[in-house]
Amino acid sequence: MKLFKLLSALLVVLILVIASFYIFNKFIPTQLPIPKKVILEENVRIEDKTEKSKHYNPFYDIKGDTNIIIWVNLPEYKLRYYENGKLKDSSKLIVGHYFAPILEKMSYELIVRPCFYPTPLEIENGYKYMGPEQSDEPEIPKNPMGRRKIILQDIYRIHGTNEPHYMGRNVSSGCTRAENKKLEEITDSIIKHLPIKKKTGKIGQSEYYTFTKPFRILQSYRLWNDLTIKDSILEFRAFKDIHRRLDMKATYGKAKVDLNVQGNAFLKEHLYLDLSHIGYNFNSNDDSLKMNKFWQQFLNKLRINKTNDTILTIKVPF
Repeated sequence: MKLFKLLSALLVVLILVIASFYIFNKFIPTQLPIPKKVILEENVRIEDKTEKSKHYNPFYDIKGDTNIIIWVNLPEYKLRYYENGKLKDSSKLIVGHYFAPILEKMSYELIVRPCFYPTPLEIENGYKYMGPEQSDEPEIPKNPMGRRKIILQDIYRIHGTNEPHYMGRNVSSGCTRAENKKLEEITDSIIKHLPIKKKTGKIGQSEYYTFTKPFRILQSYRLWNDLTIKDSILEFRAFKDIHRRLDMKATYGKAKVDLNVQGNAFLKEHLYLDLSHIGYNFNSNDDSLKMNKFWQQFLNKLRINKTNDTILTIKVPF
């Protein structure tokens, strides 16, 4: 009898233990809640980390009364074509061997199938006048101008080429030569989107288009791009200083150069401006001293860079 009561009591205890275990696991979380203070500190840490990573890739806003922009970056050997603020096309380039104009202008005209009028120096080197390219078919036209021409400044142009194997090199006399098909597509788009004021010439010959509204041309010299600062390290994309702009004065012979073109990046002031876009403004004397020293270090990085497109890093003093 006593044995029976003892077994019954043990059974009841076992049932209570099992029931308690079931209730505990079902209705009570297995981990203690994290205190609110810890959660807040973690959030602050994450926000601080986000603040330390800042990026700037220059995009040039539409200015004036145009919605079409051609942006050339000479040391990058690249032309970009924008419509309504959106990148629509791009082209590789051949650029000037020693020089190409840096400028910003509103243009109202372009030429389809231009004639080629050689300069006195080109005549000395054996070049002769050549009429307009007759066909749209050959990938490599006979005419040194290609099939499209846009006036930049004085004798300098954006045009096609009969030497596409030089793409990505600085070998021209100062003109900017684009890929033939790309430039044809870009200029055809300009003709399609801008109202035509006047058109002269015959189809299949030289055709001159004048527009009532302009398209904007920005030919700049930007030696760095894609700036990112994270944990006091500046990472940027660098291009070779093909025209030695880091050491050049404001003029080249009789050709004036506008150093303040919006796309430029080869002076200390250009670097300051780029850094201001990611929240770093320098006003005090202490800041000026730090930045002057930093600019010299940055300058040395650019001078020893011999590649066309490379990623460089440098520690920043702020």
